[in-house]
Amino acid sequence: MILVGLVGGVVAAVLLVGPALYASTRTTVIDEAVDFPVAVAIALVGVFVGGLTDVLLGWIPVLGRFFSPFAWALVVRYTVDERWPVALLLGAVSWALTAGFFALV
Repeated sequence: MILVGLVGGVVAAVLLVGPALYASTRTTVIDEAVDFPVAVAIALVGVFVGGLTDVLLGWIPVLGRFFSPFAWALVVRYTVDERWPVALLLGAVSWALTAGFFALV
């Protein structure tokens, strides 16, 4: 089961989240936009950090579901140097794409 999650996370990061981060940073970052390989690397780090956060803190009844999107936002905030509102939006969208992909698989 862990192998399926790992493969699914890599596929979601490369096919869904990477292009979404690439396109969104092209439209929001004023100084410099990230290249596509960097966006995919950020997505892979986000899948790892979000999954690890979900495993470690997802058991908390109400708050547990909010830690994973916040972890995604932290990854976007500190790798792309976005402002917090944009980072939270990108983190939530990235988490939703990954969670939706896992729901379909």
